[in-house]
Amino acid sequence: LYSLVSWTGGKSLTDDFIVPKSATTLVATYDKLNMKKLEKITSKPTDDAVLIPGREPNGLREGIFVDKGNDAESLIRFEVPSIDEGMVVARAVLRLFSTLKSSDDGGTVMAAKDVDWKEGSVTSKKVPKMEVEIGSIGEVEPDNWYDIDVTGAKLDSDTSTVTFLITDGSSKRAVYRSKEHPDGNGPELVLYLAPLATNAPTPVPTQTPMSVPPTSVPPTSVPSTAAPSFVPTSAPTTSPTSLPTL
Repeated sequence: LYSLVSWTGGKSLTDDFIVPKSATTLVATYDKLNMKKLEKITSKPTDDAVLIPGREPNGLREGIFVDKGNDAESLIRFEVPSIDEGMVVARAVLRLFSTLKSSDDGGTVMAAKDVDWKEGSVTSKKVPKMEVEIGSIGEVEPDNWYDIDVTGAKLDSDTSTVTFLITDGSSKRAVYRSKEHPDGNGPELVLYLAPLATNAPTPVPTQTPMSVPPTSVPPTSVPSTAAPSFVPTSAPTTSPTSLPTL
């Protein structure tokens, strides 16, 4: 696994690139990650809320859910733990515990960094703008954990908070435990941190020149089962033997 460090021209990792009209080359610099030295950090949410059009803010439910029939969505926000210099987020996982019922679609997860909202005041009309779509959760069954890879949110040492929006889904409601559930199993954000590995330069093999004896006479071919034999077809002359053109 590799971590993107920079682009040519000083572009940051999250810059927008305009598709050029003619062929061009962008050079990316990568550092190899040392996957044997991962550090795992688990965080609990600071805020979570269900958003339903026309309803008052409700961040105190014991569950969050998505329901396409009611246009219900859910927001979850985490503080991103401090990431030491020289460490990178190799993988990020959002964990949700499904409860109550099964659903054929657990919703689509979207993400945004450093957006401000509170569970006691956010409404469906004040949903923070999301930056990236992570993907679909798929079918869910009750009493199971579901791990969603959210590495695409691109969390780093400059990120203070990250918000996830669970939207779309099915008319068959998908319910997950919230941070207020008395039995626990609320949402979790798990970060796997890895140090950047120092890459030693790759040694270049030394080429040994091969000596080729001068001859103007091709060797006589022999069957593969016999020992190789090279028999000249004419006696050597006293004149200099011409060298083959290499």
